[in-house]
Amino acid sequence: MLEPSGASWASIPLPDGFLHRLREITQRYDTVLIFDEVITGFRWSPGGVQGLLGIRPDLTTMAKIMAGGLPGGAVGGRADILALLEFRDDPAWNQERRVQHPGTFNANPLSAAAGCACLQNRR
Repeated sequence: MLEPSGASWASIPLPDGFLHRLREITQRYDTVLIFDEVITGFRWSPGGVQGLLGIRPDLTTMAKIMAGGLPGGAVGGRADILALLEFRDDPAWNQERRVQHPGTFNANPLSAAAGCACLQNRR
């Protein structure tokens, strides 16, 4: 997991090509690559650093920019990984296998609407 802009919001930049090489290595070794786009998401480009550079991580974390500046955030990524968070019609799965993901602002409709409005205005 890393900030794709480099440490401290690019004040310590990554070497050219680092993220592309890292993606290749994580794919070779079947390792999950996570981008922390809490700061860079939607600021560097509508697709964050990953959209700007054309690199797709397995998971991405985003913060209040995703909620139009309101409290909130999001985790996005591969469907097979995110499926580990879902509730199913299977009590054993829900109690024993599902990855718990509690949060104060989970499913907050106001934050979701603000995020949609913010993203629509970026086009």
